[in-house]
Amino acid sequence: MHLSSPDNHDIFPQPATKWTDAWHNDYWGRPLSSGSSHKSWRPIAVWTFRFGKGGRFGGRWIALAGRAIGGFAEGLLGLWGGGLRSGDDDMDAGASGEPPEGAASELFVHRFVNVLIHAALVQMVGAVATLLFSHDPSSERTPSKLQLCTKYIAQLLFALHPVHVEAVANIANRPHILALLLNTTIIDPHAPLAALAVLFALGLLTAETAIFQLPAIVLTMTAIHYRELSLAKKNGGGGNRSTQKSLLTESVVTLLPRFVLLGLLSAAYLVYRHCTDTLAISPGLIRPAENPFYVNIDRGVWNLERRMMNYSYVLSVHIMKSLGVEVLGFRYVGASWRVLARDAPRILQ
Repeated sequence: MHLSSPDNHDIFPQPATKWTDAWHNDYWGRPLSSGSSHKSWRPIAVWTFRFGKGGRFGGRWIALAGRAIGGFAEGLLGLWGGGLRSGDDDMDAGASGEPPEGAASELFVHRFVNVLIHAALVQMVGAVATLLFSHDPSSERTPSKLQLCTKYIAQLLFALHPVHVEAVANIANRPHILALLLNTTIIDPHAPLAALAVLFALGLLTAETAIFQLPAIVLTMTAIHYRELSLAKKNGGGGNRSTQKSLLTESVVTLLPRFVLLGLLSAAYLVYRHCTDTLAISPGLIRPAENPFYVNIDRGVWNLERRMMNYSYVLSVHIMKSLGVEVLGFRYVGASWRVLARDAPRILQ
């Protein structure tokens, strides 16, 4: 709703606006210096909406592809008496008015782009699985069946996992999946340093969540390099416990320049956000519906220990839900999360 509003001039430009304005505005088009800004600095994500609407020519091709895929899915589900509706029929075509006849609406185009990003992520997950579980090059010239099965299972789980539905279907969540795609491309420990710097920087400019993915990047990169060294050592006849420790040390030392580069980029990002006063949201914008215990934090009621217990409990509930284990009941999830947060320490004790 906010991204498709004509008032968001970063996406729907006016004669007096420039594309560079997104650098100084938040994700919703408000100036970052404004007291009403949520400080969500995501210029790359905003530009993907501004320059990725499809237009007349692109909209027709995307509409054609969407109808072909949708028709195939409808026919397939029709065999079991099911069907799909995207919901686009009930929504406006966008701020630019009705789309040309036979073309897709801007909402459909943006959703189509999200699906393409998700599809690219599926391929990257398969590539990461291949690197993590690489086969012994001395024994076979082609990947083993176990390695291929691991790759395909990882891709299938990632592609179809229900937790990913909202991130892909809701166009406002594009920054998160796009940042993840950019960060996944730098996991390969043999990627050029220049590509590492550029892609990670683009990820930081796409969504704030990119910086929280840094530990996963470092650990996965280390695991891949350690695996490669272990296979090479195995071919050379080594493999005792002391050698394994030295291999881990060697992996860390070899990858240290990459870790330092990632750390410097993260530090520069945080320093810039601090200097522009965009790291903290104004307390007046934190509504009780979003964080009902915010006022109790300043009063000392919610100390660090209690907040950690609360976070661990809620995280555990969500992990169990993602695995199909429902302990609360679907009807209570949306309405009672605040009660869970309040009672988590007592329940755990």
